[in-house]
Amino acid sequence: NHFLVIPKDHIRHFGKLTPDDLPLLRHMVQVAGEVAQENGIANVEEARKNGELSLGFHRFPAITVYHLHLHVIFPMPANSFWQRLKFPTGNGYFYPTPETVAKTYCNGEL
Repeated sequence: NHFLVIPKDHIRHFGKLTPDDLPLLRHMVQVAGEVAQENGIANVEEARKNGELSLGFHRFPAITVYHLHLHVIFPMPANSFWQRLKFPTGNGYFYPTPETVAKTYCNGEL
């Protein structure tokens, strides 16, 4: 399963987020959790810790759509090398987690 959480407001990518966007980022993560639960993930935090569920944003040059979107992917791990590079189970350079984005770009915690 591969879902995207996309905000209505146009933000080009996570690098354009500011501290004022922290509530939006929190809402996106909440919606991602709800989507995962509605599709069979009973415990979102446990699934993320176990590497069964991936939440993340793409970083250049992996961005193909320039409108902020949060990936919700499960089951993990991805099958191919390219998919594992593009969608790692944890924080990666080309695929930072929402927690990393919140801390780095919004100066806050989720």
